[in-house]
Amino acid sequence: MEIETKGTIFLEKTGKSKSEHLAVFLRTTKGNFKLRRLGKNPFFDEFLHKLDGKTVNVKGILDGKLILAKEIE
Repeated sequence: MEIETKGTIFLEKTGKSKSEHLAVFLRTTKGNFKLRRLGKNPFFDEFLHKLDGKTVNVKGILDGKLILAKEIE
């Protein structure tokens, strides 16, 4: 489902042992969603990691608790 939402980006450790990494999340008024850019590395995206603590507008695809971002402003 296509969505447009606003929220604050934060990082949180996820995964177990070998797959553990700092994942990017978006805190919105409707809850927290894991955030990835469409077509980018799911484990590390330098662009998203640099936005930690920033409030952004996101347009993308919602898949459960995951947002695959097409645009981030």
